[in-house]
Parts: sequence; C-alpha cells; structure tokens
Amino acid sequence: MILRPGPPANAPVEVRVYHEDRRALVAATETVAGLLQAAPGTRNVRHSLGQGVPALDVALPAGWPERQGLGPAAVSQWLLASTEGYPAGSYRAGEESVPIRVRMRGSPHLGQADIVGLPIRHPDGRMLPVAQLAAVDVAIRPELIERRNQRQYASVSAELDAGVGYAGVLAGLRAALDADALPAGTVIEQGGEAEASGEANSAIVTAAPLGALVFLFFVLVQFNSLRRVGIVLASLPLAAAGVFPPLLLSGSAFGFQPLQGLIALIGITVNNAILLLSAVDDRLRDGTPLDRAIEDALRRRTRPILVTSATTIVGLMPLVWSDSTLWPPMAWAMIGGLVGAALLSIMMLPVVIRAVLGWGWRTEPMPARPAAVASNG
Repeated sequence: MILRPGPPANAPVEVRVYHEDRRALVAATETVAGLLQAAPGTRNVRHSLGQGVPALDVALPAGWPERQGLGPAAVSQWLLASTEGYPAGSYRAGEESVPIRVRMRGSPHLGQADIVGLPIRHPDGRMLPVAQLAAVDVAIRPELIERRNQRQYASVSAELDAGVGYAGVLAGLRAALDADALPAGTVIEQGGEAEASGEANSAIVTAAPLGALVFLFFVLVQFNSLRRVGIVLASLPLAAAGVFPPLLLSGSAFGFQPLQGLIALIGITVNNAILLLSAVDDRLRDGTPLDRAIEDALRRRTRPILVTSATTIVGLMPLVWSDSTLWPPMAWAMIGGLVGAALLSIMMLPVVIRAVLGWGWRTEPMPARPAAVASNG
C-alpha cells in the first residue's frame, strides 16, 4: 500500500482542461489523455468525459420561420416532451417534492426512427416529420461536463508506476503540449499531487516568518551575542548545499516532501553550529587564544557531528528504497543535506567563526557561562 499525505487525491497526476466550446473541450481532452497515455511510467489514464452517450443533433435550417411560435425554442420543447418529458412544475407530498413532467403518450419507448418521424406543425399549417424540417445526425456527447469557477472543464487523470514521480511526467506533458497544439482558447491547469504540494508549500511559507522569529529569539537567548547569532545564521545555507545533487541524480523534483526534509536539516545544521560555537566559547572563557580554541573545538566536536549524521543517514536508507512516491524524495534530500552540512560545518564554520570573532573579539563581552556549567567548574 502506498501512503500519501493529506486528503485522498483523485490520482497522482491530474490535468484540468478548460474550454468554453464543448467540441473543442472534447478534442483537447482527448489530446491530453493521449499524451499522458504515451508518457513512460503512466497507467490507467482516464478522463471525466467518459465513453460518451449517443445523442441526436437536430439542426434547423438557417431560414426557419419563427412565426406562430414555432422557433427553435418551441421545436426543442416539442422534442423534449416527446422524449424525457417537459418539466411543468412539482407536487409536494408531505416533505417530499415530486417533479411533474408532461410527455407524449408512449414517449419513453420511442426509438431513433420514431423521433425522426415525429410530426411538427409547419407555419403553413402542414404536419411534417422532423426529418423533412431539420437535419438529424447521430453524435456522441460527453457523459458529464463539470464546471469550476464558472468555467466548464474536463479532468484527465493517470496513475504512476512504482518509482515514477509526478513532476517528471508533468514536465514531459508540458514539452509535448508545446509541440502538439491544442485548440485555441484551451487552458491547462495542474491538479492531483502537484496542486496539493503547491498548497502545502504555500502554507509553510505563510508560517515561516513566525518560525524564523521564534528561532532567532532562542538563539539570541542562548548566546546573548549578535555576532554569534550571525554565525549560526551563516550555517543555514550549508543545509541546502547538499540537497539538490541527490534530487537531480534520482530524478526527483523539489516539492513539498524535499522541503520538509530541508526544514529538518536546518535544525540539524543549526545544532552542529551551536555545538561547535559553544565549544569555542568554553575555551575562550578559559583564556585560550581564538585560533587554539577553534582547533580544540574541532577536535572535540568533529566526531559527534559525523557520527550523528551517519546514524541519521542509516536510519533514512529504508525510506530511499520505499516504493512510495512520498518518502524517497524527502529521504534523498535529507541524506544529501546531512552529508553536505556535516562536511561543510567542519570545513567552513571554523573559517566563519575566525572571521567574525577574530575582529575585535577581545572588545566584546564573553557570553556568560550557564549556571549549571559554572557550578561544576
């Protein structure tokens, strides 16, 4: 079983096709469905128009007289009364409302030949069959036309094979649509997991400022120094440095799941920076020169940083091998970010600490040692 986040989507890949003309809508929908069917990794491609239902198109001639109330609207009502029945009102029986329809006798059992032969009064008084007054053709009409934001549309959906991501399929579809022109006025909109991922990303971006303020507050309380807060913030890009190469190699897109992994990596990278910077401050309080303090901090903290990253990577490996489309992108992002953050923290953070604290570090008051540590010293 494949787990997916949030409310169940109609399908991993869903494309909504908009057009105001029904025939153009059907043609565009069939084109999109054919391209998705040909895309590698897709299966069970279908659209909301269904297989279609047979219908009779009755086209009155251009010069049809509308005298005596026999215009196109009157002919439509006549044909409706001869088939499904013309709605004439409703009857309320207690709490139930029952519709009232007016139909010709035997109309539910009329076949195509009977409808074509229905007599309609011509304006000159003659009773002529429908076939002599209008062109009657058999056509296949869509089973259902849906509307979204007051625009009619059809949705094309597809399932994906194991290990195939929706982003690659949609990218191939966009490239194919550029080469295969759709009817003029067609609008394409993404749904499915792509739409759900975009909505989730928007929610995260909305809450990000509050999270950033809380993060800065706790870091400032921890160090009581703007310089050290700046060093911690300088470590944040290290988390993103290793995220993208694994995603490119695995063919995964940067969506909601990798973004979750990146947010988790920010916490791990900040933790590495705090560990290293705290070790430097401990040595500086003891009167150790800055360069020697950085060397001692690296010697003490390198192994915990590497071991912590390695154990986390081992724990993420089962998610990489999962058949789900949810976990591998997040796991690849976190593994690449952990490797990059661990190595870059060891190589670059000491340089940043030396550059920031080396300029007038003696003139800045040292952060106070926490009470629990001071009592043990």
